[in-house]
Amino acid sequence: MTKSFNIYLKAKCGDTTMTVAMHPGTVRTVLSKEFCERVPKGQPRGDGGEDARRCGGTGHEARGGFFDRKGEKIEW
Repeated sequence: MTKSFNIYLKAKCGDTTMTVAMHPGTVRTVLSKEFCERVPKGQPRGDGGEDARRCGGTGHEARGGFFDRKGEKIEW
């Protein structure tokens, strides 16, 4: 879906817009509550915050890409 939507946006908007997918890591939910409680203080727990901004500076080579919460590319 990310790749397809990126192709659509490129055709519609040119180089002004692109899509990327981001794996958020562990997200705080009822399912992950016990895990999050065991993570030492100061370590990421999937709270969001600045994580989503880390892919912002990757440039157009990131079009349709998939990234982890550190901004590193994950191969499809």
